[in-house]
Amino acid sequence: MEKPFHLQELEARIRSLTRRKFVQNDICLKCGEIKFDTIKREAYAKEEPVPLTRKENGILEYLLINIGRPVSQEEPDRACVGCHGRQL
Repeated sequence: MEKPFHLQELEARIRSLTRRKFVQNDICLKCGEIKFDTIKREAYAKEEPVPLTRKENGILEYLLINIGRPVSQEEPDRACVGCHGRQL
């Protein structure tokens, strides 16, 4: 959302997000032979551990959560920004 924006547009976007029903039933996200444990923050390929940086873990998790939908190049980077504005 770009600034300036109207409050009504923000409210509509928030309502839209709260209507979505994303429920993660498993702590492991999977796609083919790639697996990511969201609790341990560990990635696996063909059951072998893959060492990744914090940022790479964040990007992999974001992509696995968003399987089936187009993801822009910028989205994973934005998702990997820490709560204090630092990049992971």
